[in-house]
Amino acid sequence: MVGTEHEQELERYRPPAPSAKSPRLDSCFVTFHREKGKKIFYSAEGKRHLEDMLDDFFKERGKLINLIQLEIIKFFEQSRTIDILSVMLVESSVYFKVS
Repeated sequence: MVGTEHEQELERYRPPAPSAKSPRLDSCFVTFHREKGKKIFYSAEGKRHLEDMLDDFFKERGKLINLIQLEIIKFFEQSRTIDILSVMLVESSVYFKVS
């Protein structure tokens, strides 16, 4: 007989005896934690945690985009970039016969 509430909950998610197709240990562990995760994110506290995580993610993403933008601007300000673009434009004007 299963004793504690935790053990009873684990028993509820325990899959049938292991077979060659489905290893028992992984399946039981994953199922139990998947259900716990769902309970957390269905709750108001879980929703708040998710909102905080997404806010942090997008703040960091914004910082990264700003850094990339600054590097692209630096790239276009370099004299070598201007030289390369000039050559490319001349070559493409010849190719497209633009006068």
